[in-house]
Amino acid sequence: MKYSEIKTMEDLERAQRSVRAGLDAKKEAVRCSVMGVRESYSPSNIMMSGLRAVSSVIPVDRILLVAVEAIRKKFTSRQEQ
Repeated sequence: MKYSEIKTMEDLERAQRSVRAGLDAKKEAVRCSVMGVRESYSPSNIMMSGLRAVSSVIPVDRILLVAVEAIRKKFTSRQEQ
């Protein structure tokens, strides 16, 4: 709605609701964007990205994942006993 179109209080309130709705939509878009960045740049994702860049010849990331899985299994088997 254009400023020149606002003639009554009802028009003003309608324009305010429209502006608030637009701001809420933009706020939600920013929140989703931040959440996406937060997920993309988690410590584990950053570490794995670095490992992939370094390990073009040797699959260091797979070796580390196998090691972490073995350690995890060892700790979980101890807790069950």
